Amino acid sequence: MKMKKIILISSIFAAIASLAFAGGGETACMLRNPGWVYTREGNDLKYKTTIDVGTKIDATYSTFVPAKINNSENKWETEYTKIYYEGDECYTPSSFIGYSSGTVYVVKNDAPVFTTGTIASVEAKCVPVGTVVISLDNDGYSTYPGLVKVIFYDAKIFGRTRSVFMLRDDLSESDDDYTAVILTNAAAQKDVKSSKEQILLLLSEAQSVARSSGISEFVEATKAKILGEDISKSPVEDVNLEGVISSDGAKVNVREAPGKGSNTVGQLEDGTAVSATKKTTKKEKIGGEEASWYYVEASNGTKGWIFGSTASFK
Repeated sequence: MKMKKIILISSIFAAIASLAFAGGGETACMLRNPGWVYTREGNDLKYKTTIDVGTKIDATYSTFVPAKINNSENKWETEYTKIYYEGDECYTPSSFIGYSSGTVYVVKNDAPVFTTGTIASVEAKCVPVGTVVISLDNDGYSTYPGLVKVIFYDAKIFGRTRSVFMLRDDLSESDDDYTAVILTNAAAQKDVKSSKEQILLLLSEAQSVARSSGISEFVEATKAKILGEDISKSPVEDVNLEGVISSDGAKVNVREAPGKGSNTVGQLEDGTAVSATKKTTKKEKIGGEEASWYYVEASNGTKGWIFGSTASFK
């Protein structure tokens, strides 16, 4: 298990390392939009993959106007720039590339933004923690000392980049915070049923590298969203209850700790007699059911925590 964890974490960092593309680029850039990456076939482009907004890349100054993109005619004569992805020569829309210093900023707290360079013009909605800032301009646009001009990708506004002002104190330029955001976003994209172990490792590594308290809270909030509230930290109270598994014929998971994110230590058949000695004071909502978790010992000797709605107690 330890070797498996080491291998997975190594692969995580290999993935992060691949964010800086190798091979012959002439300038460090970042993606302004989620980047569609293509390979070239003669005068046409074929889709390869999509990479995250904010990804650091090495881009060349070589551009290309394809005749077709995925067999569709390039009627607008969109221009593409040559980059390198996983060692291969690829292309991405030139408008998606942000020519900047290469420093990556992330929003470390839910941050109010300003539409002009004055403190008086505050937007009603905040930019959420974890947002990747594509570029930051600090050359005198602001008439208020604490504000800087930022550009970030806003998926809610028709998938566009936005240019606004933000308090610099709400930004982190820590590479570790950026890495934590990338790891957290990677975890959020995985299927919890098939990749739970990987999700937990990604989030654990994200939490260990996060430097800002806001980014650390972002990791925890994402974990709760994916796996449910961390009820394992709930206070418990002693009980003395007898009951029976009542699950409409399904097997019930018995877990090492309270919470659906905990490891499974066994299963109980419908109708199995159980004795409960502890329960959580907090409740968790799973599907349409909300209940406490109970520590039980079953008639077959299995011990652990079960979700309260899966049993009937007296």
